[in-house]
Amino acid sequence: MHQRDGSWQFLDGLPVDVDHLITTHAHHLFDGWPDDLAALAHLPVGHLAERYGPGFPWRISRDVEA
Repeated sequence: MHQRDGSWQFLDGLPVDVDHLITTHAHHLFDGWPDDLAALAHLPVGHLAERYGPGFPWRISRDVEA
């Protein structure tokens, strides 16, 4: 999810446990997983990307909660 404030959220679909959150620059994720995340590098602000799992295509949509 590319937030309106310019930040990103990378979630795995499981319930969020604040004790296990980390903060990093998004470029570390794009650099570390270029094959998986290259399609998201230009994700518009206020949009999110979802997929069923690794290797599946990304589905891009507007974030209705943003």
